[in-house]
Amino acid sequence: HAFIRQAGTPGDEHWVRYPNGDGYHIYPPLPGSATGTPEASLRLCAIRDGVEEFTYYEKLAALAAAPDAPAARRAAAEELCAAYRALVPIPNAGGRNSTKILPEPEVLDRLRLRAGELLSAKP
Repeated sequence: HAFIRQAGTPGDEHWVRYPNGDGYHIYPPLPGSATGTPEASLRLCAIRDGVEEFTYYEKLAALAAAPDAPAARRAAAEELCAAYRALVPIPNAGGRNSTKILPEPEVLDRLRLRAGELLSAKP
């Protein structure tokens, strides 16, 4: 892993190395960065994706339970909720066996698209 220059306070520059799996969520800007914007880690991007997925699930659950929503929309929302719940069985392989939990990651992309279409469609 390459060392990068970092400063905790102005004028106090030193070299730091951030190896993979170091636990950081945000890294200092890349050297020569025009914007000086910190870099998000893959972990932070995965956390954001998880929050977005849970938000979709909550909105779908609310739609499925809404008595004033059309029956077809409620049924579609419940079907998507069931598809999301099927992705997180308890107990599961967990840990280093995460590929056993979600062997086909593209299923999340498809669910996200379907949820977005349903939730953004005019009733």
